Amino acid sequence: MRCTRSVGYKESTDRRRPEDRMPTEPLSPLDLAFLSLESETTPMHMAAVAVFAPRDVDDQDLAGLLAERAEQIPQLRTRARAATWTPTQAHWEDDPHFCADNHIHRHHLPAPGGRAEFADIVGHLGAEPLDLAAPAWELHLITGLEGGRFALLVKLHHALADGATGVRIGLGLLDPLPRRQRRSADEAATADESFLRQLFTSPGLIPRSVLHAAQTTVSAVGETAGIVGSVLGNARFRSATPLAATDTPSRRVAMLGLPMREVRAIRARHGGTCNEIVIAVITGAFRHWLGSRGHSLDALDLTALIPVDHRARSQTTDSSNQLSGYLCELPVGEDDPLRRLHAIRTSMAENKAAGPQCGAGAFPLVANRTHPLLHRVITPVAGQFASLLFDTMITHVPVPKVPLALAGTDLLELYPLAPIPSGHALSIGVIQYRDTIHIGLNCNRTAVPDIEKLTDAVPAAFDELHDAATDAALAALR
Repeated sequence: MRCTRSVGYKESTDRRRPEDRMPTEPLSPLDLAFLSLESETTPMHMAAVAVFAPRDVDDQDLAGLLAERAEQIPQLRTRARAATWTPTQAHWEDDPHFCADNHIHRHHLPAPGGRAEFADIVGHLGAEPLDLAAPAWELHLITGLEGGRFALLVKLHHALADGATGVRIGLGLLDPLPRRQRRSADEAATADESFLRQLFTSPGLIPRSVLHAAQTTVSAVGETAGIVGSVLGNARFRSATPLAATDTPSRRVAMLGLPMREVRAIRARHGGTCNEIVIAVITGAFRHWLGSRGHSLDALDLTALIPVDHRARSQTTDSSNQLSGYLCELPVGEDDPLRRLHAIRTSMAENKAAGPQCGAGAFPLVANRTHPLLHRVITPVAGQFASLLFDTMITHVPVPKVPLALAGTDLLELYPLAPIPSGHALSIGVIQYRDTIHIGLNCNRTAVPDIEKLTDAVPAAFDELHDAATDAALAALR
């Protein structure tokens, strides 16, 4: 199905002076939690697919350019190191064997290189886990797309970067932006939420150091009691959901867009944010899709985790994960698209008024306040219960509102692929770039064999909402 040419393994040619190398830096508790939560069936890296304008590409030269730029990004040279029973000493360190070429792979699609073939190779490559013994990232250069276009698939482990730092890394791989635009890009990023690989797997009895860590954590429980109480008090545990799934490593993806102009027209008539309108469209798409599967839609409400960046503006350069999240009710059972939108606006307004430390979506803050040594015991178990808190994840990643390019070739489309938490059928990423809202659907292949129906349901739900908004505006003029 695909022809692949990968850059061969090369020995490190690191000629940096010692003072140019990254000093060791401890993993934050949340970074460590992400590492502790990944399993073979839930590879929890995040990804982005960038599609560029038609060009006669020399893929070897382009791979070389990407390698040169990756070499200049300190975070891409680091790997996580930890001993089994001493995760308090887990740290980021420069990989002494680092060579950027070893992380860059080239692929060529057979003709005609249409969207179906493109989505197939992205789903296959995106599902493969990253090597956590090395700097946990990969670049996949894909040529042969229909019309002469080419694409870049970027994979970053969530312990290495969240959405904010992921955007900065991506900008470092693309052609340079003017300084003012780069600064605004740093401030504009938000974050995904996901659950990552179980790093500490050695069996054995719990030593005294673990008990000491437990005592340390208990002594600090007063600081987090309010957040824990909010998470548990606001969680709506459910016994069954139509979006539950048995974990599997196989993935299918879909990439589609909504016109920004029409989204803004809906916003002008009915208020809210563009992101809330997109959530309403996704809710309508779930209604169409689940209805086609025979699910009862009467009073069906699903819950989406909406991740948020927890940084202050003064902390936008911090590389560690700093996340919280809101849980937004998706009124799938509501048949009126405008009432769905208004219900979502109300839910999001309540979340924002309460703040990121309140509600069941604040569990990342709890993870970041848990002693690192306890993540080995607690986090893998907690990850199995994510489906009891929410049904799906919808993450919005802002990027600069300026044209981007690679080697002078314009970036046309940009799709985020969020990781799928344990027990879930799919996750959804959203990026607003230029005149389009780009949506990436990352699906469990077994749980969503009918991804085409879900993909078709998104524009259908958008047309339904747009028509209802237009009719309401016309009725108001009569």
